[in-house]
Amino acid sequence: MIECKDIDYILAIAKHGSISKAAEELYITQPALTKYLRSLEERLGVELFFRERRPLTLTPIGELYVNYSKDIAILKNDLENELSRFKNEDYQELRVGFSCTEIRPYIYPVVRKMRKSDPNVEITLIELSSQEIENRLEVNQLDLGFITMPKHNPGIEASIILEEDVLLGIPAGHQLAALGAASHSKDYPLIDLKYFSHDPFVLRGSGTRFSELSRHLFSDCGYTPNVAVTARNNFSAIEFAEVWGMCVLTTRSFISNLHDPDSMRFFIAGPNPRKLSIGVANNRDAPLSLAMNKLIARIRDEIALSK
Repeated sequence: MIECKDIDYILAIAKHGSISKAAEELYITQPALTKYLRSLEERLGVELFFRERRPLTLTPIGELYVNYSKDIAILKNDLENELSRFKNEDYQELRVGFSCTEIRPYIYPVVRKMRKSDPNVEITLIELSSQEIENRLEVNQLDLGFITMPKHNPGIEASIILEEDVLLGIPAGHQLAALGAASHSKDYPLIDLKYFSHDPFVLRGSGTRFSELSRHLFSDCGYTPNVAVTARNNFSAIEFAEVWGMCVLTTRSFISNLHDPDSMRFFIAGPNPRKLSIGVANNRDAPLSLAMNKLIARIRDEIALSK
């Protein structure tokens, strides 16, 4: 078995070409290091250095040992630095970007709890568009972000944390409110958007990732929707739809914002249902801190509890 001390000792001898100079660097005596080298070579069953040469020269097996040892030493140093960084994280400022997405109901309670349980972590929430979040993550103006997928910036990495069906909401008095076929969702039936080609819609403005999903859904049906109102976010969209009796595309998370839960009926929008994916994103070159990992884990738990 190779120990970390073996690697440190052999790298020091190889660097100096001398046991005495290596011993000085390692703060041990020359006889002790000589004895250790002999013991190691006996354990390995090979000679690592040509003893008759000055300075000491590596044998071919010794060169192989040192090449691998250098890689291991780098990993060991990286690990020690990371452990030290985590250990010294007494106070952290965590800048979290989020868009007006389905993640909001889960971020809020988790952040409230962490502000009480982790007083040394100052969490600042910043509401931005998904693209603005990616841009700020890339220049380290944010530490963490929750975005509508897919991500666009190559310097960002993201993983899906939440998925929801894209739903069609229609007024409860609509003539098709009783329609809907059985679907994979236990809560909402499936309905074809082609039946609503002449209905007025409240839709998100162009340039948003939700609007991209909506465009694909209408494209599958072969028509351009009658957009009566363009909404800046999903909160406004569902409010407009309820007040003015229009159709809307939304997700389950925003249905709770209805003033009257019985005012609208909801269906999975077909014929080819699509899911909205929310991702947790960070700068590809910036390692996740303990606080960031804790926040992500708690939000995942909060999402799991809601299922």
